[in-house]
Amino acid sequence: MTTNPYIKDGPVAVVIQQSIAEEGFAAFVRWSGKVGERLKSWPGFQSQEVVLPQPPSYLDWTLILHFTTVRDARAWLQSEVRDALIAEVRSYFVGPEDIHILPNAGGSHHENAVSAIVFFQVPAGLEDAFLSWQQRIQAAEATFDGFLRHKIERPIAGLHDDWIIILSFDSDAHLSVWLDSPTRKALLKEGEQFNASMSVKRANSGFNFGAVVD
Repeated sequence: MTTNPYIKDGPVAVVIQQSIAEEGFAAFVRWSGKVGERLKSWPGFQSQEVVLPQPPSYLDWTLILHFTTVRDARAWLQSEVRDALIAEVRSYFVGPEDIHILPNAGGSHHENAVSAIVFFQVPAGLEDAFLSWQQRIQAAEATFDGFLRHKIERPIAGLHDDWIIILSFDSDAHLSVWLDSPTRKALLKEGEQFNASMSVKRANSGFNFGAVVD
């Protein structure tokens, strides 16, 4: 893999979301602990967080792995060690893993924060128009109660081709108000050229990474 030029040197977080069959929950908890133990000796590893699903809104398990650099994170994702660990629980997977590498710039922590992760495939040549549209969306989001951040992540070669928006609010109720609002629906209609393959996943985490907006 090549290094994404839009992720600067410095701490990053690998965010992995995975749906697990109910009969695999206990095994997955034990397995997550095993992963954490193995990572303790991995170069550049800092810490691991495990965010449990909370049905019906949040169905995925989320692993957040903090590394010192992008290179360290990529080395783990591409390693035979990780491949062997994944093989132990793959039979419990429902669908593929969603993996994202995000800048970890710190910031204030909100215990009950939640997020929506929105995926877009932006046609070539329309990147500037997409960013301008996202700025208008961010400005509208900022007027809603509980808004925390709107983070834009560009495609990462070798991991995903999508543009990813991580939208965080201080509670599930406030996030739902925005997602269901007439204001958002009007903005989505305005940017319908980008919405053909848009998908939204909710996550029971504030994803406390990076700046508010690119």
